[in-house]
Amino acid sequence: MSAPRVTLRPATPADGEALWRWRNDPATRRASFDEREIPWAEHARWFADALGRADRRVFVVEADGVAAGTVRLDRAGREASVSISVAPEWRGRGVGTEALRLLCRAEAGEAGLERLVARIKPGNPASRAAFARAGFAVVEDGDPVLMARGPRPRVVAAVQARMGSQRLPGKALRLLAGRPMLVWLIDRLRLARGPEAVVVATSVERRDDPIAELAAAQGAPCVRGSEVDLVARLLATARRTDAGALVRVTADCPFVDPAVVDALVATWRQHEGRVDVVVNNDPPSFPHGLDAEVIPLTTLERLDAEIADPYYREWFPYWWRERRGEYRIVNVPSPVDLSHHRWTVDYAEDLAFADRVFGALVPRRGRAFLMQDVVEFLDAHPEVAAINAAHAHR
Repeated sequence: MSAPRVTLRPATPADGEALWRWRNDPATRRASFDEREIPWAEHARWFADALGRADRRVFVVEADGVAAGTVRLDRAGREASVSISVAPEWRGRGVGTEALRLLCRAEAGEAGLERLVARIKPGNPASRAAFARAGFAVVEDGDPVLMARGPRPRVVAAVQARMGSQRLPGKALRLLAGRPMLVWLIDRLRLARGPEAVVVATSVERRDDPIAELAAAQGAPCVRGSEVDLVARLLATARRTDAGALVRVTADCPFVDPAVVDALVATWRQHEGRVDVVVNNDPPSFPHGLDAEVIPLTTLERLDAEIADPYYREWFPYWWRERRGEYRIVNVPSPVDLSHHRWTVDYAEDLAFADRVFGALVPRRGRAFLMQDVVEFLDAHPEVAAINAAHAHR
């Protein structure tokens, strides 16, 4: 039997009934993440919404001029998720693979997309094989299986630093164990495997020149922007470093744990395209001072477009927390609740506490000590934990 001639065309309202039948086919449902039978009214609402969305395109796959399935493209920035369904009578004849190849050649280039991703149930080898034949490679062999075609988005760790702290001016360059706090932060972030680079994001104010000079001395790129408009500064940082996502860490967190950062990046990779931000403090469970976020470029662009209020442009995490129904937030919790620990540096007592811990652990472990090392040290030396205990609930 010769291979059918496969083409793609945009779906129209007249295709709704055929799509409903294909979605409810038993084999299709078993391969789907939602295996239930879909009522017509629910499908009709979904299909009408899909045809009207600017970020979604639905195509009908035609084989020898006959409707033989659908391909859907859900766009998020320069990336899009792809899903496909082939009518039962056309399976096993190469229709799915050829439809995916057509999509990659036509739509990806025309729409300016750099990467296509697909999420497949582990028990669906036919879809996995079709995507592989169309040039998709396995990125995460888990549940779901994540496959992608195109470059992997770059993750960059961004240290948000400035000299103008009101409570402890110049704290980013204060000394811990004989080295500036910012140097420790850069060094410790470089131990993480998830981010591909570490960059310092500071302001254009003259008082922040020493931060830019220190970054240069450490071989770390430095992006400068508004002191108070952090959305604009971080968006510029992502764009200038060609980052698909930023790991945001503030300069008052010298205890940043590379293993915690890697867990956040791995979680974002697993949920790529389906999450707006990955955090580890909502609710808090790590020590205060190990807070970090993975913020995709698409989310920074969205925040820039949505937020006009200067308060929220500086304190933007409150924006998504107050709009949980609109933002997809994933929290990575600590295995043990350690939120009663205070390891951030905001006050002179915090600096004294950090200096004692670094002074004790660096000679034994170097820059690579981790969260558990600090916990064990503090358990053995409660007098050190008492140094900044007065600020524990601030």
